[in-house]
Amino acid sequence: MPTLPLTDQHCKALKPTATRQELRDTKVPGLILRCTPSNIKSWSLRYADVTGKHVRMTIGRYPAVSLSDARTAALQVLAEVSTGKDPVADRKAAQAAEKAAREAATALTVEKIGNDYFEAAAKGRHRPKGKPKKPSTLGYERGYFDSFVLPKFGKSAIGDLHRRAVQTFIDGLADDHNLSTGVQSLKVLRQICAYAEFQELISANPCRFVEATDYDSRERVLTDAELKAIWKALENPYAIASNPQAAIAVRICAATAQRRAEVAKAELSELDFDNAIWTMPGSRRKNGRTHIVPLSDLAVQLLRAAIALHEDGYKGAAVFPPLRGEGAAMAVENLTRCFAAAAEAAGVKDTRLHDLRRTAATNMTGERLTIARSTVSLCLGHDDGANAAAATRVYDRYGYLPEKRRALTAWASLLLEIVGETEALGNVVALRRA
Repeated sequence: MPTLPLTDQHCKALKPTATRQELRDTKVPGLILRCTPSNIKSWSLRYADVTGKHVRMTIGRYPAVSLSDARTAALQVLAEVSTGKDPVADRKAAQAAEKAAREAATALTVEKIGNDYFEAAAKGRHRPKGKPKKPSTLGYERGYFDSFVLPKFGKSAIGDLHRRAVQTFIDGLADDHNLSTGVQSLKVLRQICAYAEFQELISANPCRFVEATDYDSRERVLTDAELKAIWKALENPYAIASNPQAAIAVRICAATAQRRAEVAKAELSELDFDNAIWTMPGSRRKNGRTHIVPLSDLAVQLLRAAIALHEDGYKGAAVFPPLRGEGAAMAVENLTRCFAAAAEAAGVKDTRLHDLRRTAATNMTGERLTIARSTVSLCLGHDDGANAAAATRVYDRYGYLPEKRRALTAWASLLLEIVGETEALGNVVALRRA
């Protein structure tokens, strides 16, 4: 290994051979220029650390790092060594820390943080002073997360998400699917990122300024002719590729003006046929409050018809058992699909299952029934204190059951008149196939 005061000419003249060559500089002790058989020239520095162990430190490749720059860098390292520092050990520690940080960031994927969020939200730990989210709400959010967010961002580190990517993703959902898909997916992703920010896993929520135009307030109300046509289409659910249970459930939505999820998940223990009352616990409801629904004769007969369809030996709690043995009750989507099929068969355009609820409310407050809007709001299970003082809501526990019963009974009678039924049930559905 030649040792000499290196010059630029020496560095340029060094040629590769079959074995590695090294030139030592006498001007800066320990500075070495190495040349490999593949003609790669690089600078390194050999020095003894505080324990006396000889250490080699790479400075850089020649000619990108000139002789003068290599000497300057080597002298800086030797100066640090003279004070008891070990630049090689420090560099390795920094590299190890950087690698650990990268691995940690990679481990904090959107999929992992999303799963952590759902677990925390079930216990109310997803945000400061949070309350546990209901299983139905988490199931709804999980559906959008699994179907849309995961395929796009699941394997991405949550710290790598940025606003432009999220905005492009949401715009694509609105264009390729529909606006509601974009809106709901953004809501879920925004809450997951807020949870990550709350846990100090990211410094800012990348969804904070992402926009998805929200729904216009829907005003669709079915005409009498449309309502009758859909009702009649439900008489033979097999003709619309549906089933009797879902068809009855849709009719109950119309007769009671209750939400599809509340109907689909109804339990036998909630029904009191002797007093014609359906009591929904707050745990199953959107606003978390118990809701008492007076049952009209039509509603009672529809519910009894649904129960009559239970398979022999059914021991479950649901009024509408799961169609394929999965879950505790019928999936809400079964009602949605059944209504859509009935509407298509009836030739009714631009309608959704929730329009039945709006149609019932509109008819109750309209000139045919002239029921007070506040009473209709109670029938729908809305918060009864929207326009009342908070203290009044605390002490006033009168349930307005007689008013609600008169309203829903009047609506059921009008509904039967609209659909042309002389008896409460008429031809409800074709029951079990032979």
